[in-house]
Amino acid sequence: MVSKYLPENRRRELEHAAIIRRDQGHPPEQIAAEIAALGGISKLWAWRLAKGWTRSKLLERLRRTGDASVDESMLWRWETGEREPSREHLDRLWSVYQTRPDLLGYGPRLHPGQRRPRADRVHSGRCGRLRAAGDDQGADHQRR
Repeated sequence: MVSKYLPENRRRELEHAAIIRRDQGHPPEQIAAEIAALGGISKLWAWRLAKGWTRSKLLERLRRTGDASVDESMLWRWETGEREPSREHLDRLWSVYQTRPDLLGYGPRLHPGQRRPRADRVHSGRCGRLRAAGDDQGADHQRR
C-alpha cells in the first residue's frame, strides 16, 4: 500500500536515509527501491527522494524538457498514485530520471525506435538502518 500522506518526521527520516545512501555511493535505483519499501511510498516518489530533489526541482527539470503542463499538485498526485502520468509525461519522467519506466513503477512505454536507458546494476549490502513503515515499536529494519 502506498501512503498518500507522510508525517513530517517520517518524510525527513526517509530524506535523511536517502542522503546517507547517496553519500555512501549507492546508485539511485537501489536507494529508490529501499526507500519505497521502507517508507511505504511509490517508486516514483522514492526516486525523487533518491535523487535528493524537491518537487520544485523535478518540475524545473521537466520544464527543461519542454513540458510546461505539469505543476506540483500534478506531481504529488502521480507520486501518491492518485493519478497516472500520461505516456508523454512518463517518457519525460524516465528521461529526467535516466531510468526505465518499470523502475519508476510503470510498465515499459517507449517511443518507436527508442532504446531504454541502461540502469546501473543494483548492489547489495547493508546501507544503514531505517524503521519499516508501520513499525510502531521502533524496531530497525535492514535490507540486504
